[in-house]
Amino acid sequence: MPDKYMADAGSYDRITYEAVNSRYARDAAETVTGRLDVLLRELYTTDPQRP
Repeated sequence: MPDKYMADAGSYDRITYEAVNSRYARDAAETVTGRLDVLLRELYTTDPQRP
């Protein structure tokens, strides 16, 4: 069954339900969003179809 929760760092500070029940470590959400940001920016700047 896939994991349902990827809590942000603040959720770990507040010990929320999502943080307690997440399989991911603290800062995983920030790591993933940071990497996605880089990948999307690269895709946008290298897309030959972009006007």
